[in-house]
Amino acid sequence: MYEIQLADKVVGQAQVARQGLYYYIQCFCELNSDTIYRIVVTCGEKRLDLGVCVPTGKSFGLSTKVAIKRL
Repeated sequence: MYEIQLADKVVGQAQVARQGLYYYIQCFCELNSDTIYRIVVTCGEKRLDLGVCVPTGKSFGLSTKVAIKRL
């Protein structure tokens, strides 16, 4: 599990699993519902926009996959 931070505050967690040539990423966040938030991952010097969190009941989430070579 990895922490998701917003302005130095932990607001959620990301679970990452490597399968073949991809990382499968699931994010779960406790966020203010009045604002649209994007999840950005950093790996060394690289930054990658994973997408927008969507409402999932009382929290927000994002599920995606990323080619390993992009990170």
